[in-house]
Amino acid sequence: MFSVDEVLNFTVEDLRGLNEVKIQGWDNLPSETRDRCIQELRQLVHQRRNTVQSVAANPDNLAEKLRREVILCNSLSRSSTISTPPFDDEAALQESLRIEKESYNALVSEGGIPSHPVALGFGILENPREYKDIISYWKSHSTPGHFVFTSQLKAWRAFRRYQQTVRRYFTQRGRFPDYQQRVLDRRLRHGLEGDVRLLEDQEQQSKLEDWVEYQGAVIQTLESFEKKVEEACQKLESAQRALAEAGIPGFEGVYKEGNFGTYSALCIEHHKEDWQASNEKRSAQRALELAEKRLNAALSDGVGEVVEKATWINLAQNELRAARVRLDVVPRARDIRDSYINGQRPAPEDVEEWEQWWKIEDKKREALKERLTAESNAKSEVELAEEGMNAAMSDGIGQKVERATLIRLIQEELESARPPLEEAKELTRKINLKGKVLSGLAGLEKIQGDFQQHKILVKWIERQRLEMASESISSTQNTENCDDCRLGNRSNQETVRSHSTRAPKINKSSERFTVGRRRAQTRSFL
Repeated sequence: MFSVDEVLNFTVEDLRGLNEVKIQGWDNLPSETRDRCIQELRQLVHQRRNTVQSVAANPDNLAEKLRREVILCNSLSRSSTISTPPFDDEAALQESLRIEKESYNALVSEGGIPSHPVALGFGILENPREYKDIISYWKSHSTPGHFVFTSQLKAWRAFRRYQQTVRRYFTQRGRFPDYQQRVLDRRLRHGLEGDVRLLEDQEQQSKLEDWVEYQGAVIQTLESFEKKVEEACQKLESAQRALAEAGIPGFEGVYKEGNFGTYSALCIEHHKEDWQASNEKRSAQRALELAEKRLNAALSDGVGEVVEKATWINLAQNELRAARVRLDVVPRARDIRDSYINGQRPAPEDVEEWEQWWKIEDKKREALKERLTAESNAKSEVELAEEGMNAAMSDGIGQKVERATLIRLIQEELESARPPLEEAKELTRKINLKGKVLSGLAGLEKIQGDFQQHKILVKWIERQRLEMASESISSTQNTENCDDCRLGNRSNQETVRSHSTRAPKINKSSERFTVGRRRAQTRSFL
């Protein structure tokens, strides 16, 4: 949700990946302001040329946008949405339609079932009517959101690969009946009745049998989502319990599911608290390290029983020079980063080249990580030495001081640095607990949403299965009726022939009919 000022200052980069723009207070805006917003968006969409890509957001800019959004959400009660058309011109529309039709035809020819007729075009995505649930599922799993048949084809082909993989595993071990039983057990756990008849040779399976197997694979994914929901609940409960034990109020009555404005406000508040606590901890840690370093210098052999201030300062200057020398000789990370990519990345199909390329890349990345760590540590040492230099110059010890006195003063300094560090650590721990609860609340909401979305797919698949099974039974009954007709005609012919030959053959035909009925019954999935 954006303000008018943000929309009017949009760039093409801001619009990338968006198929709609929500503007706060839309119903209360003057008509001329609305027209300006629409015109601005149209111009940007035209420049975008249907390019869809994600752009990494600057954290500072994101935090500022969230802050403004929260303020605006509190002051404005109504909002509206401008849907940015996914097509910049007629050519883009026709190209997208062509891709979707190809995906639709491929899906049908490969044995899949589309979510809706392709003849309905893209208009059905905005007004899905009876296809509302299943279209909402595929739109949420499509990038861009209007390539729903392309996403369905991708999912169906992934299932086809799964069929081959699972068969190799179970047939090589002589356990294919175990796989068939697992599919049946999953169906029973979810209240789905009917037999499961799968074949080791997938190409010999009927479309209905493939669909039942597809249903089993989707249910397996649903159960994994169900397990993730349970784990997320347990993780959240554990975090909330730790938060309560620490005596910190949680987010009861504050966090509201589905309210992005509230969640954004809580995130911004937590980020601010975490940033302040981290700074306090860092400062306290640096003060302790500085005191320890000064104490070691006072205890070193380079200091006599009587310490002159000039000598004390000179020791600090020497340490600073040495730290700067160490920083200068540390290999710079940018030297590796400049040649980070080792030539053109080979195609994954070229297995040997691919593995060799990644071996080299892994070594470079590990070397880069080591250099970054070494460079960061060397810079920290320089900063600490600079602080030690400033402390030596500001020590109120006069021109001369006894070494024992200097040591006692620095020991007091060291002891006084410990409590602030412990307090900062405890504060950081408590803020981290709040962060875990906040993250757990949002994570649980996301996983529950995914779980509910997948249930939509499972229900839709079952409706398709029932329709296919009903059609299969009707087809079988029609076949039986035809067999009855042929049987009747043959019986009449045999009756007429019996007057001359006296050799009835009705038993053989009746036996074939019975087998046909038995075979049809074993293939029923109702």
